[in-house]
Amino acid sequence: MLCHGGVMTSQVELYATLDHLNVIAGYTSNSRDAYTLDGAYGGWRLCQYCNGGLRDISPRGTRTETLKFIHAYADGFVAAAKQIEKTNRRNQGAK
Repeated sequence: MLCHGGVMTSQVELYATLDHLNVIAGYTSNSRDAYTLDGAYGGWRLCQYCNGGLRDISPRGTRTETLKFIHAYADGFVAAAKQIEKTNRRNQGAK
């Protein structure tokens, strides 16, 4: 386990955060476009299934760096959803 701010980052925490990202994005772990983790050479990176392969979403980093990246990425989804909802409400009021 690695330490970030006095708290240990475990592989279990990393995968739980990944599961949360997939829920926010509307994917199940079996979805063909789901997010996944690639762990190799002592590092981790966020990837997404795409056209039968994987595409890199994040650079390779430590568990802690990858965890922080996934949190930020998920926060982006939430912010975008709120903005879309706000725009849709505004557009419906203009009709």
